[in-house]
Amino acid sequence: MKRALVMAHYDKHSIVDAHVLHTLRTYRQYFSKIIFVSVSNLASAELAKLEFLTDEVINRNNIGYDFYSWKLGISRLNVREYDEIVISNDSSYGPLTDIGSFFYKSLSIDADIWGASINKQFAPHVQSYFLSFRRGYIASGAFSEFWNSVVPISDKMEMILKYEVGLSSGAVQRGFKIGAIVEFGEISEDTIRQVAVDNDIIDVYTKRSIYSNHPLFDPIPNPVQLYWSQAFRMGLPFLKVEVMRDNPIGNKHDFIFDRIKREKLYDVELIRRHQSRINSDFI
Repeated sequence: MKRALVMAHYDKHSIVDAHVLHTLRTYRQYFSKIIFVSVSNLASAELAKLEFLTDEVINRNNIGYDFYSWKLGISRLNVREYDEIVISNDSSYGPLTDIGSFFYKSLSIDADIWGASINKQFAPHVQSYFLSFRRGYIASGAFSEFWNSVVPISDKMEMILKYEVGLSSGAVQRGFKIGAIVEFGEISEDTIRQVAVDNDIIDVYTKRSIYSNHPLFDPIPNPVQLYWSQAFRMGLPFLKVEVMRDNPIGNKHDFIFDRIKREKLYDVELIRRHQSRINSDFI
């Protein structure tokens, strides 16, 4: 299978972090072409890190969020050459498990647009941190029409609704199928309890009357933000940076590190060092 990858990058210190290099190094054998688009004004020393891990690096002005980076990267591709075109960004750590198995599992997904996870907030949509377009959608007018419509938007929520949610909604309206490795149905009580155990917040679960507004009980959770552990069991090979940075569910970081270490494929020090640099509250 011939795949292309367009990865969007932002770093407030204008660094290509070691965790990003690890991701690219792991991806390299699975993609015929990798285009890296940064809005961080990378210096020559940072660009040199990418020399053998990417086929093209684009430095651009910081406008339009990731969708404008992906638009620019896709414009450099002869899109009809590829069986799949993947868009991703540096907002997750990984792969934490075997990425080959992840791609193999994706072959059983009956979809024109598939990804690592589907979020049902606002409307069901493939989350854009790892999203893949298959040949049928690429060859359709819908693909080029969508990307031609992308313009810089300064408001993040407007961007999410118009492009991230709108991409999937528009595709479904045209008769295309979406799918993902991780897609939650109705959240069961057993799942909620297991997530509480995974995050060492069992008191929140057992004292629901006190903590009724806790994110644990969100009826439509962001699957990779609040339910990272359950997503991991379902085959997700990524951990979102915001899980560690923002800690929306109030977890214990050591529980996450211990879970990752069991796979013996990812150095958790990549996460520790990155979080220590970007997050003054990280312990």
